[in-house]
Amino acid sequence: MNKMPQNSDLPSIQVYFSAPSYKNDSEKTKLLSIRQAILKLGYRFTYDWLEDGEKLSAKKLYEKAISGINRADLVVAEVSEPSTGVGQQIAYAVENKIPVIALKEKGKSDKNSRFTLGSEDDLLKIYSYRLPEISKMLELALSEQSSKRFEKFNFVSTPEINNYLSLKSDMKGISKSQLLRQIIKEKMLQDK
Repeated sequence: MNKMPQNSDLPSIQVYFSAPSYKNDSEKTKLLSIRQAILKLGYRFTYDWLEDGEKLSAKKLYEKAISGINRADLVVAEVSEPSTGVGQQIAYAVENKIPVIALKEKGKSDKNSRFTLGSEDDLLKIYSYRLPEISKMLELALSEQSSKRFEKFNFVSTPEINNYLSLKSDMKGISKSQLLRQIIKEKMLQDK
């Protein structure tokens, strides 16, 4: 875990950073720049694999990654290059209601990570960036997504309400939770 300056103005948000393993120095430099930008903004990593010099077995790496995602308030994923592992980590985070910021480097082919780029929803937002402006873009993305953390509560309904929610959510191709959020947001706008 990183030691961060003790400053009450810094966010206390825990981040898991997901990216393909780097193959060359320019990719390593890019990932380290993103890592550094996240740290400079005051966020902390749940598992700082870029700084972890330990050679891990596949099982141990999986366990550390899943633990890191589970402890994270949000996931930042670099998706400019195709990566099965990054895709699985994004899917795991979204399935577990952890917001994901997907970073796509401008100028990279849209053939890479097309599935991820097409799956944007409440929990997954894609941001394009150029490396020289990564700090400013991340500041905006992190502040937007940090405020969108979900809080769970139990909702008890009648069979009639549940059937209605199921029908409408199926028609829209979204979950019942997403439908309820949409309905409540619309009501909140009407009440303003």
